[in-house]
Amino acid sequence: GPTIALSLRFRPLTGDIWDVLFNPRPFIGVNVNTTGDTSAINAGVNWDWYFMPRAFASFAFGGALHNGEESTTKLDRKELGSRALFYLAAELGYRIDAHNSLALRLDHMSNAMLADKNEGLDTLGVMYGYNF
Repeated sequence: GPTIALSLRFRPLTGDIWDVLFNPRPFIGVNVNTTGDTSAINAGVNWDWYFMPRAFASFAFGGALHNGEESTTKLDRKELGSRALFYLAAELGYRIDAHNSLALRLDHMSNAMLADKNEGLDTLGVMYGYNF
């Protein structure tokens, strides 16, 4: 079913090792499924690259905790294998002005084959961003 995703991205980390790692931005987020299917919280680091004055690409890596099925016989539910999952996301976007942006985002959660079951969960959608 439809999912509402909310995320807070913080200022880039700077200094020492963070400069070597291209100054990632910590984030924390939530994916809430509106029909009662799998919802999750996620956190990690995010990198943004501007390849035109206002166009950008973004990549995120972190972890997630979900309320879905670890193992099930229900055909309409995914077997995610473990409660804790890896979280990956990529997006292409456009910064409208100093505060507003739109992006096409794909995120993926799975246990990376560390458990017997690993169907993974993918979400594709449009993200609106507001920069404070």
